[in-house]
Amino acid sequence: MATPEIPEDAAGWTAFLNAKQLPATPQTGTLVLSLLRQKDAPYQKLAAAINQDPILSFYVMAATNENAAGNTSRSNSLDHAISMIGVQRLEKITAKASYFKPDPSNIRHFYYLRALSTSHYAAALMEELAKHKSHLNPESSYWASLFYGTPWWYLWRFATPEMRLIRYAVRSNGKSQEHAEKEVLGCTIREIGIALSKKLALPPLTLECYKLDKALSARQIVSLSRLAHPTGAPDLVEDKTLRHLLQSPSFSITLCNMLAQQSTHDWYSSATLRCQKVLSVLLGWPLHKTVAMTHQVAASMSRAHPYVGVMSPAAKLMLPPREYIRVNSFADNLINQLIQTSPKALNQLGDAKPTSKPVEVAAAIKANADKPAMTETALPAAEKSISTPPTETVPVKAAPVSPTKTTAKPEAPSESNRKLNLTLFKQLTDSLVNQPEQFSDLHEIMNAAVQGITYGLGLKRSTVALANTKLTRLKAYYTVGTRQFPELGNFQIDLTKPSLFSRLMEKQAGIWVGSTTQRSTWNMIPAEFKRISGASEFFLMSVFVLQKPVAVFYADGGIDAPAATDWEYRQFKHMCACVTKCLNFQASRSHKPAE
Repeated sequence: MATPEIPEDAAGWTAFLNAKQLPATPQTGTLVLSLLRQKDAPYQKLAAAINQDPILSFYVMAATNENAAGNTSRSNSLDHAISMIGVQRLEKITAKASYFKPDPSNIRHFYYLRALSTSHYAAALMEELAKHKSHLNPESSYWASLFYGTPWWYLWRFATPEMRLIRYAVRSNGKSQEHAEKEVLGCTIREIGIALSKKLALPPLTLECYKLDKALSARQIVSLSRLAHPTGAPDLVEDKTLRHLLQSPSFSITLCNMLAQQSTHDWYSSATLRCQKVLSVLLGWPLHKTVAMTHQVAASMSRAHPYVGVMSPAAKLMLPPREYIRVNSFADNLINQLIQTSPKALNQLGDAKPTSKPVEVAAAIKANADKPAMTETALPAAEKSISTPPTETVPVKAAPVSPTKTTAKPEAPSESNRKLNLTLFKQLTDSLVNQPEQFSDLHEIMNAAVQGITYGLGLKRSTVALANTKLTRLKAYYTVGTRQFPELGNFQIDLTKPSLFSRLMEKQAGIWVGSTTQRSTWNMIPAEFKRISGASEFFLMSVFVLQKPVAVFYADGGIDAPAATDWEYRQFKHMCACVTKCLNFQASRSHKPAE
């Protein structure tokens, strides 16, 4: 997906991530070095300063534990770690650490900082929990819970597109977390954590959480959550296995991190409430008291550890519950709102100063409309059977247009009877070509494209299937209009077998499969895909970046739909060409030195 070096299993991810160095914030490093220049600075004061940045804390703890022979010689707290390595070693670690200047407008920075904030909340919650459970030590519990999130730090920093794709699959396509992780990463994040923890010098309690037999099952969480009561004490845990589980420090650490991760997304989701219910059973408290405690900890943690550009846990408490609107269910009025509130639309209405020079695209689209259709009729026999996208489909810049005037929209031919929104289509294609920096990564580009094809051109169903790095499989990820056709939104194609799709991976090309398609071409479409699609005609086009295949776009008018038109096919290819241009911009930018 992102680059050919992205691995596909836990061992590969461990090798890939372990070779990277997590960056800390320079402000914390400067503060620690200034304290070290003071004679006899208390370890507790040094630890408090280092704790402002969990990455610097991680480096100090790792330096203490990297040569430890066993759990007895490992450090469980930062104070203890500083006393073991001494101030001179601490100064060297701080001076040589990797640093970066956080920029919340950078999508990698933003998600990395948010992952650190989430871990800080999990640690604060675990510390509070330990104060009420005699078998837990608050200080060691704090650090063990903080470093439990280390695999997430690595992944959000060095695999941001893949992690965002997992979130999209779960929250927009309704897939389970585990299923989405396996599809995108080739394994679960926990499996990566288990393998990565063996390479990192983590505290003993954190290592305990990543043992194979310490995983919490969804069934256990649900079973425990049912014992909680809103205003009264929870029911007694009768199951012996669950009682033993509640006494395990690793269970408490894992639970606090689960709650922190769920609340980062939505404090008022059923998943967050389920974690709070389990926490109330663990504490033996009424649910309302437990929920209040989690909110109070969020407030205190947010004061102690603010992150610039990242909404704190306490601030998120002020947000209403999320409305889980699938992309497939966008209504016309919502689309219109998106258009009216977009910066370019406001510029055209004269309500704001232009943020960039508007571009006249009508001429480019009209030029495409004047060209003859390229409907493929014979794929296997000759090169002409698959047509590459014409270079003229990329919009050409013209003279600036006054921001108070609305630019002309591409007109659909009169025979088109789809429900069109050409303003949206033009807005998205303009942005992809002329403002590619607005899209942070592949996720946003593909999401914009499928919306433009479906809501802009009026085609009923649109899907983008991504090729894996070994080019052995195509897997559908981005989709609009397939809610009632889940198989079309999740199809897979084996590229090791000869088919129309494997041919599309040879070079960037498009094809209009329809009533005029020759039998030889139709026979190259996998039988399973024909069944999944169910459409009598559809468009396909491959997208390449830096001469490497990345994805295949699919679109159709729906089951038993009116015949597609030459204009629709040209606009479909135009969108794919715009995506190609935007992806090439992103690829060239990513080849620059990392920030």
